[in-house]
Amino acid sequence: KFWDEERGAFIDNLPWLAEEGGIRLHDRTIALALYFDLIPARHVQRNLQFLIDCPPEMGISHPTNQGWRLWALARHGRTDAVIEDLRARWGTLLSVRQNNTLAEAWNWDLVENHNYSWSQCGGTPTFLFYTEILGIQPDAPGFARYRIHPQLHDLRYMRGSVPTPGGEIRLLLRQEGTRLVYELDLPAQMEATVEFGGPFQGFDQCDNPHLQVSAASQLGETTLILKPDADAHLVINIEKEDSLHKDTKAQS
Repeated sequence: KFWDEERGAFIDNLPWLAEEGGIRLHDRTIALALYFDLIPARHVQRNLQFLIDCPPEMGISHPTNQGWRLWALARHGRTDAVIEDLRARWGTLLSVRQNNTLAEAWNWDLVENHNYSWSQCGGTPTFLFYTEILGIQPDAPGFARYRIHPQLHDLRYMRGSVPTPGGEIRLLLRQEGTRLVYELDLPAQMEATVEFGGPFQGFDQCDNPHLQVSAASQLGETTLILKPDADAHLVINIEKEDSLHKDTKAQS
C-alpha cells in the first residue's frame, strides 16, 4: 500500500498522493524498513542516502526518536554519517551550548519553554556510542556471548565500559601511526567475538594464561574468538586500512 517501486521507497502519503500533490517521506519509516530488511537490496543505498541527506520532503523525528535513523545507518556500515550527524546536528543544539544537555526538540527557547530542556533523548547518543561506534553488542542473554566490532570513522581514540551480569567489559581504542590498538578487559566465562578489518598482528600483552583464542580471516577481515576462563586483559594490534574499519563511504 505504501511501497513505491518506481521511487524505491516507502511513501507515507502514497494512497493520498493525488490529493496532496507531492510525496511525503519520514525518517522513521525509512529507518525501520532498513533496519528490519524490508527494502529490496537494489534500493538500500538510495534509502540510506535519504537518511543522510534529509531532503525537504522527508519528515525528521524529534531527538527522542532519532535513534532509529542512526541505528539504521550504523547497521548498514554508515557510521561515518552517524558520527558526522552527532557532531553537526546534536553537538550544535542550543541546549548543548547553553547548559550541556540534550533537549526534547531540535529548535527551542530555553527561557520561554523550560519543558523541552528535559528529555529521554539523551540515551540516543549514549547507546549509539556503545553499540555502534565502540561496537559492543550482546549475542546471547546476559552477554554470555557478545560481539565487539568498532566503527570509528575518523576518531583516533575512544574508550568505554559495559556492565554485565558477569562483570565489566572494558575497551580502549587508539590509533598509533598505521596501527589500531585494542586494549580489552574481558570478564571470565563470557565468549567475545572481536571483528576488525586489516591484518591481525598478534597480542602485545596477555596477562591471563587461561584464555582460549581462535582466529579466522576472510577477504581481509579478521575475527577473533576469545574464551577466558578467568578475567583477562590483553592488547591487540591490527594494521589499519585507509580508514578505521571500512565503511560504505570509504569503499565508494
